[in-house]
Amino acid sequence: AGYCYTGGFNRGITRVHPNLRDIDLYKVSPNEKGALQHNFTSDILCDSLDRIWILSNGGGLCVVTDKQKGTVEYHNTDRNGNPNSGLCGTALCEYDKHTLLVGSYIGFSVYDTYKDEFTNYGCITNDSTSLSHGWVYCFCVDKKKRIWVGTCSGLNKFDIKTGKFVRYGRERGLQDDGIMGILE
Repeated sequence: AGYCYTGGFNRGITRVHPNLRDIDLYKVSPNEKGALQHNFTSDILCDSLDRIWILSNGGGLCVVTDKQKGTVEYHNTDRNGNPNSGLCGTALCEYDKHTLLVGSYIGFSVYDTYKDEFTNYGCITNDSTSLSHGWVYCFCVDKKKRIWVGTCSGLNKFDIKTGKFVRYGRERGLQDDGIMGILE
């Protein structure tokens, strides 16, 4: 506890100790098992079970398995061999203690970490109940446990039980369709 994790465009992950003097580097080593596979970090999340999840734009989703050594385990396919929504990750959010939302440039995945299963969602032409666009920039889970998804083509309210979306864009009063951040 008390560590600060940072990621960026070309450096892997840096972990700053609570004393603010000591720093650990989680280096990128594409050919080494347990190492980061890509150096462009899109998002970092500490979930309610104190797991550190790292999403990269090119390497996909991984969880830190040893915080001292910086080893990671990748979760880009589930136990059934189903892929997540893409290796070019854009956003992470925790829905509940066993469910992550993983955004990409082709939609997003609902990842059940307990069952190790991905369910993928994207934009489907001529289906107004699908995601408004594949480029997912951000998520927000509000106090009523509603999932909001920001894309480059509007705001979407997602019903996790039905897998359906309600779209909100300029036609509903938004000033811009590009939703880069959501806060309740």
